[in-house]
Amino acid sequence: MKLATSLDMSNFLPNTNRLIFLLVILTIVKINQAQFVTTFGFQPVQSEAYNYVDGTLSLKVEKIHAHSYVYSLYNKSEHLVYSINKEIPAGGSMSIKPFFRSDGSVESITTSFNPGASKYSYSRVITLDNNNTPIKLVNSQIPCDDFKCEKILFWNKDKLEWEKSIL
Repeated sequence: MKLATSLDMSNFLPNTNRLIFLLVILTIVKINQAQFVTTFGFQPVQSEAYNYVDGTLSLKVEKIHAHSYVYSLYNKSEHLVYSINKEIPAGGSMSIKPFFRSDGSVESITTSFNPGASKYSYSRVITLDNNNTPIKLVNSQIPCDDFKCEKILFWNKDKLEWEKSIL
């Protein structure tokens, strides 16, 4: 009696059916991998740190629990400047992508969110200066149903909050 040590379908399927079966299995595996990437986007294992060119801390990404992350931005003196808390919703998808300058500072952070079962998706872009201090926030809704689909806010350094305009 012969023991099966690998998947041997030669006795079960003709050659063309075997090929189609393998292609279907490979496609399912590939689709599952792609869904994982698009569902969770930029994901650290537990915590990741990104530094300025001089070695000081610029951005720290921490995984709080399965679907919750904190993005902490630090200035060149390693003082916390701004923090973003994000919860990835069940059934929805979210992508969070930081973009860096050559000196290691964060130029912008883009967040894309689709709550699932919705015709809308939402985008948020936070622009930062070269010391990781927020400058501008643009919230967008896609598709745009009217003229209110984009909201622009500016960071008030004195109040440490977002405002409609700088006065």
